[in-house]
Amino acid sequence: GHGIIKNHILNPKDEKSVYDSDLGKLVIDELTPGIVERYLSAKERSPGIQKAILDALNSVWLYARKKGWLGDDPKLNPCRKGKGGIVIEKTNVKPDPYKDVSISVPELNIFFEASEELSPQFPFKAELHQLMAVTGIRKAEALKLKKSFIDFDEGVIHLPKGINKQRFKDQVVPITPEVDIVLRNILDMGKRPGLEYYKMKDFPWLFATRKWRADRYFNKEFR
Repeated sequence: GHGIIKNHILNPKDEKSVYDSDLGKLVIDELTPGIVERYLSAKERSPGIQKAILDALNSVWLYARKKGWLGDDPKLNPCRKGKGGIVIEKTNVKPDPYKDVSISVPELNIFFEASEELSPQFPFKAELHQLMAVTGIRKAEALKLKKSFIDFDEGVIHLPKGINKQRFKDQVVPITPEVDIVLRNILDMGKRPGLEYYKMKDFPWLFATRKWRADRYFNKEFR
């Protein structure tokens, strides 16, 4: 009964640890599907919360069985899901339209056609969004990519832990045929008039900007 969070935002249902509930007073092999279902349905818990609690109880039961704490002939898992087990009723909740961000292939084709048309006016910006579309790389990550991160031989883009959202481990993005085309189009940007600086060996970034005059990029002190 100690350390229970009393906050209507962080703990709106005034939840307690399972050890502080009536359920926690039982020995694990005393559990029955009825006891578990009553615990899940208490406090008008949402289906998502019920599923999370059931997953936790199921893990505890399986762990106890593997440890041999339930004897040599344990009864059927009272926390099991599916046919003959615990059933969590679904509610008619309307899907959040803002979470459905998938686009169809025709829409993707329109997007790429528009990007190609806008590329002369917005170089690098159009290609940036193309790369994000075919890889799923976040904008903040893509802007920190260096040319050296691309390994065509191995077929991957390396995302060092310092730039990706994970931050604690390196990640790789496969170079699919679509990604390969976008990357090579970006690396050829230096052939365009006014973007010659992009071909310099000491210009490491995959994406550049036209915020400055082209001649300033050749100034080492400015860079």
